[in-house]
Amino acid sequence: MDSQCPIQARTVSFTDISNACANKKKGNGLPSPAGCDVFLPLNEVDSLIQPERVRLTLTELRRVAESKMSDGEMSDLVEYIMNHAKKIFLILVITRTIHNIMDVKKRNFEDQHLPVYITGQQTDNQAIHLTDIQGPINSQGTGHSQGSNMLLEDFTWSDAEKDSFYEKQWVFLAPNFSEANFAYTFENYRPLPFLPAATPGGGAGHFGTVQRLKLHFAHYGNIPSLQEAINGSSDKGVDIAVKRLTQIGNETDVAKFYDKENSTLEVMRSLKKDHLIRAIATYKKGNDRYFLFPWAKGGNLQDMLEKDERKLDKDLINWIVCQIVGLSEGIAALHANNIRHGDIKPSNILCDGPDLGASNKSILLIADVGLAKKHEEYTRYRPKITTTRHGSITYEPPEVSPKKELGRLSRKYDVWSLGCVFLELIIWAVYGTNGIKTFHKELNKNATPQFWKDRKVHSGEKVHSIVKKRFKDLKKDLKNLPALAHLVEFIEEKLLKVSVDERPYSTAVYDKLKTIKQDIDNIPEDRFNAELTKLVPKRETPAPAESTNAGTNLATQYVRSPRSWCSWLLKTRPAHK
Repeated sequence: MDSQCPIQARTVSFTDISNACANKKKGNGLPSPAGCDVFLPLNEVDSLIQPERVRLTLTELRRVAESKMSDGEMSDLVEYIMNHAKKIFLILVITRTIHNIMDVKKRNFEDQHLPVYITGQQTDNQAIHLTDIQGPINSQGTGHSQGSNMLLEDFTWSDAEKDSFYEKQWVFLAPNFSEANFAYTFENYRPLPFLPAATPGGGAGHFGTVQRLKLHFAHYGNIPSLQEAINGSSDKGVDIAVKRLTQIGNETDVAKFYDKENSTLEVMRSLKKDHLIRAIATYKKGNDRYFLFPWAKGGNLQDMLEKDERKLDKDLINWIVCQIVGLSEGIAALHANNIRHGDIKPSNILCDGPDLGASNKSILLIADVGLAKKHEEYTRYRPKITTTRHGSITYEPPEVSPKKELGRLSRKYDVWSLGCVFLELIIWAVYGTNGIKTFHKELNKNATPQFWKDRKVHSGEKVHSIVKKRFKDLKKDLKNLPALAHLVEFIEEKLLKVSVDERPYSTAVYDKLKTIKQDIDNIPEDRFNAELTKLVPKRETPAPAESTNAGTNLATQYVRSPRSWCSWLLKTRPAHK
C-alpha cells in the first residue's frame, strides 16, 4: 500500500501570487538592481492557474458571496479563465476583487486586451479603456500588433477597484521576446523580465550605459543568439547586456541614432554569420532606447590581447587563422548589404565563449556597430587629437588624415582596420601579451598612435616604421612556416595599403584568406613545428615597465566612447563603394 498521500489542491491566494513573483525585496531589505522590477514570470502563471485550483477559488467565492452560480456556470467560467483570462484572474485575486470575475466574462474581457488604462475623470463609472498599446511593432513600424479600442463604459466597478486593477496589472505583463519580433515598444510601467546577474557588471559612456542582467528563461523563445548561452546557464535564465542610450541636452539625436542602429542590428541578425553579434531585441520604453545582446563571457579582444597568456601551440595557431577568416567573412557580409562598420578595433570585437583566457573554443564577434553606415549616409567628426592611447584613432586608415580634404570614404576603410586587428592578433599569438604591450608602447611614442604617419618632406602618408619592423620580425620568425608567412605578407601588402585604390574590397580579402587557410589545413606542419617552439621564450620576456593601457573591464562591452558618438552624429558626408 502506498503510504504517500496525494497532494491536495488548494485555492489561489494573494500570498501564492506574491511568493511566485520575481525580484521581490530581499530579506536584507535591499532592493533589486535598477532594471529588475517585480514581475510574475510566465511559467508561474501556468503553475498557479490549474483547473482544480481555479475551481476551488471560485467555489470559495461562491460560498463567501452566497452566490447562486450553478455548477454548469462554474464549469463554463473555469474554462473561460483557463483559455482566455489567466492573468485577469490573477489580477483580480491579488487586488481582492475576484467577485468581478463574472462581469469580466460577460464583457468578453481577455488577457489579449491587456494592458488597460483609465480614461476621463468621471465621478461615477470611470471607464476602463482597452488600448492599442504596446506590443511588438508591426513590420511597417507604424503601429502595434495587439490590443483593441474597446471601451467598457458600463463596468460597474468602483473607482478604487479600477485604480487597483490598473496599478497591479503591470506585474503580470512582462513581455516575451521571440525570434519572430525584433523591435518592441513598451509603456513606462511595464516591467521587463530581467533578474540580477550572479556576477554584476556595468559600464557607462558619455551617451549610454551597459548593465549585465539575466533574462528569465520563460521570457524568450527559440532565439538562436541565446542557444550557446542557454547551454551553460542556470535554470533561471541567461546573462545579457542591456545597453541603454541616454540623451544629454539637445546635442544628441538619440531617436535618430536608435532607428539607424536598430536597422543595422536587424540586418546583422538576419545574416546569421558566426562572427557577427546577433542582438536579441531592441525596444523603446518611455523616452529611453535599449538594445539587448547576449553577454560575452570572454570580454573583448582588447582584454584578451592584454591579459590572455594562452599557450603557443598548433591549436592556438589554428584558432587565430579561423578567427581571421571568420571576421573577414562577417565584414564582407556587412559590405554586401551596403553597411560599413566604421569603427573596427579590438574593444569592439567580443569574445564569446569561456571566460577570458580559458580555451581556443571561443569565437570573436564583431560588435558595436553604432558607427555602421547604411545606404548613402555617412557621418564623421574629427576633433583634435585625443590623448586616449588606444582609441578608435589607432585603427583609422590614412585617408582620414587631417591634411586631406574631406571626401567620400570607401568601405575599404574597414579593410585597413581589419588589417590592423589581424596584425595585432598574430603579434599576440607569436610574441604574447608582452609583445603587444611592447608594440603599443613603441607606437605610442608618436603624437598620433596610428599604424601610419604623415611624411615630413613629401606629401602623403606611409606605413608606420614600427609596423614595418613588426612585419619584418614576423616574416623572419615564420620563414619556415610558409603558409603563416604568406598570411603575414598578405596583411602587409594588401590590407595595410596606404593607397585606397590598391587596397582590395572585403570580398576579395575573404576569398584570399580562405585560400590561405586551406593551404594551412592541407599542410599541418605549416601550422606549427619545432621552429615555432623556439619563439616561446620570446613570449615570456618581461613586459615593459609602462603599461600601454589600463585594460578594458568586461563591463565596458557594448559601451561607445564619446568620440565615436560624435563621429556618428556630426558632419555628414556622402559615401561610395
